[in-house]
Amino acid sequence: MIRLVVIVKFVRAEIKRLLHPKAVIPVQVGQTVIPKEIVTNVIGFLVLMIGLFVAGVILMSVLGLDLESSLRAVAATVGNIGPGLGGVGPTDNYAHIPGIGK
Repeated sequence: MIRLVVIVKFVRAEIKRLLHPKAVIPVQVGQTVIPKEIVTNVIGFLVLMIGLFVAGVILMSVLGLDLESSLRAVAATVGNIGPGLGGVGPTDNYAHIPGIGK
């Protein structure tokens, strides 16, 4: 959750910097200023997760799953969010997915 808060605050700070280019606008959570290295790491993690998600959806689609099942299966496994929908929903399982997809 804190990653999401840091990203939202970073985006807001960047928008303010666009409006006021010479302003010094730190990313803060509460009264704590978040160092630029931490913000960079959080953004890197987000980019990595999005890249893994896109690559996983493409792989699952190539293996024969429909788009909905591919999206939901990858979101459920990469994000650890519980059961997917479609062909991997709560009433089905991952048994029909080829080994490379698992």
